Order: sequence, then C-alpha cells, then structure tokens
Amino acid sequence: ITGNSLTGFTTDANVTINVTGSFLYSSSGAGSSYGSSGTGTVTLNSTGNFNITSGSYDYTFNAVTQNYNIGGSISLNGSTISNTGLGTINFTFNGTSPQVVTNTQTFSFPVTYSILNGAILDIPGNNFISSNHASSSLTLNGGGTLRVGSTHASGAIQTGVTAGNIRISSTRTYAAGSTIIYN
Repeated sequence: ITGNSLTGFTTDANVTINVTGSFLYSSSGAGSSYGSSGTGTVTLNSTGNFNITSGSYDYTFNAVTQNYNIGGSISLNGSTISNTGLGTINFTFNGTSPQVVTNTQTFSFPVTYSILNGAILDIPGNNFISSNHASSSLTLNGGGTLRVGSTHASGAIQTGVTAGNIRISSTRTYAAGSTIIYN
C-alpha cells in the first residue's frame, strides 16, 4: 500500500487476510489507515515481512483484537502508529529463518509478542519491542530463539520500558527450552 493511499480492513466483520509475501505500508495519504474501525477482528497472516514505514496507521478505533502472524522481519520506523481503541495487538513471529526487528517507537497500547517454536527473533543494536501498557506481554516459547544486541550499559534485557531491547512493562515469559543469545 503506497502513495496517496488509505486502507481499512474491516468495520464489524471478522476478517482474515493471507499475504503470500510481504505486507508493505508506506502511505502519503492524509488521514489514518486502520485495521478495524468497528467490532471486527483482523487476522493478517504474512509469510514475508511486515513493514509500516511512513504515514499514519491506527490498529483499532475500538477495543477489539488484531492478530498479525509474521513469517519475516518487521519494521515500524518512520510512521505514526496508534491504537485509539486500545484493542490488543498480537504479534506472532513464526518464521523459519531469522526475523529482524527494526523499531524505535514506544507503544502505549496493549501489545503481545509471541515467538513460536522454531522462530528466531533478532533485535539488533538500539531497536526494541515495546509497550508500556499493563496488559502487554512477551512470550518466548520453548524451541524459540531471541537474539538481542543492545549495547546499553545495563544490558539488553532489563526491567522497565526505558532501555534495552525488551521494553515490556508487564509479563515476560521465557519458557523452558527457549534460547536467548546476545548478538
């Protein structure tokens, strides 16, 4: 989705969108694109990358759940990302090769991050996953790998939301059989 474009996936119906390849959003349109503007839940399955690199994207206008199942890397820089409805945004990383996070935005809405068995999530340098909302979480499932690379003096994995690669204010679960690697 590029140029002077805006999109809305659903209003009140539940919808599943399967993207064979990458979901790329780079809009110069006035206004905001959205996942759901009503009570409908969006599930987006992308076998490739998930990039929102310019424009304004509002996940939900109402308190509904949005599911983003990502098989590639994720980039959320260069855009204005919001969630005015405070619905939960679920990012599930399920790729079969390393998935790189490019993000330096702190989110104040509920976000859950799940790294599945066999997935490798790579968060290099000063990039991070974040949410300072009390309903947010990170789950590194057994068989999943998290690679971190922050050079912050206090480390790549810290409590709180101000530094490091993991900036989740609530629950963090590192399951038995999962792997964490400092890159």
